[in-house]
Amino acid sequence: SPQLFKIGVIMILVIDLWLVGYKYVKTVPDDKPYPGGKIIEFLKNDHSYYRICLLTYAPNVGPKYSLCQADGFESSISRRYNELVNACNNIPPETSLSLVNFSRWHNLYNLLNIKYILCSSNVKIIRLSHIKHIFSDKYSSIHQNLTCLPRAFITHSFEVYKPKDVLKRLAEDSFNPLSSVIMEEKPNIVFKSMPANTKDNLEILKYSLNEVIIQAESKQPGILVLTDAWYPGWQAYIDGKKTKVHIADYVFRGVELTEGKHRIRFVYQPSSIMYGMVITIGTLGVLVIVLGRWIGQTLPAFVFQKIRQA
Repeated sequence: SPQLFKIGVIMILVIDLWLVGYKYVKTVPDDKPYPGGKIIEFLKNDHSYYRICLLTYAPNVGPKYSLCQADGFESSISRRYNELVNACNNIPPETSLSLVNFSRWHNLYNLLNIKYILCSSNVKIIRLSHIKHIFSDKYSSIHQNLTCLPRAFITHSFEVYKPKDVLKRLAEDSFNPLSSVIMEEKPNIVFKSMPANTKDNLEILKYSLNEVIIQAESKQPGILVLTDAWYPGWQAYIDGKKTKVHIADYVFRGVELTEGKHRIRFVYQPSSIMYGMVITIGTLGVLVIVLGRWIGQTLPAFVFQKIRQA
């Protein structure tokens, strides 16, 4: 009967899918593909702005626990970011992303704001004085990078290189991101020599996917570097006035600051959204006009016909 035929087809599909998929779909304790609860609790209690680096685990640990993850998802990683990380690892820039190679620590990992390194408890990483083991549980281990740079900082010196030469300079061990920022065009501000022991004050007031607000104070002009990826559509406003967002250190955002106290607002406002709104509103307007004309032509005839039938 047709009913038995449908049941038979469903059973065949279920058996076929199970025979193919059971080899790949495994159930494991939650602590194996993801860090244990104690580690996540430790990370949640750190309210500073930092990124984690995964040597093992599933690639979506960051999104699962709302943590900033340095490697992100491969499908959404920009070409420049991929090239920057590969330059640290001494592999060709065009190679697919391979985030951290702990057989050779590079100072640029500090620039990536990597504060914590997560791995399985049986994974051994290179012994370095600035990599501190925090603790381990049954499956997981967490280490802290004591030389991690902040998410945002101000530099008072710059170097200008062509894009093709920036990576080479960044990969040099002598490069110090806090002392100098690498630009691809000369900034307009005039830098001055910094007095000894001069400290900048910087505080992130708001940090979200589409908006970052920073309060900064400095006694000298400089470049504010936000180690989030530069991308077309990001706009910056200093004390309410729009300013240019430079490409800093090949992949990050940088804005020019004069001395004094400033409020800097980064907001994602791509022109594509404005174009989309204009097209959408225009399309709706056309539909309203067409529908109005159709109703204006059809309704009187329909009403007249009903009156005649009455």
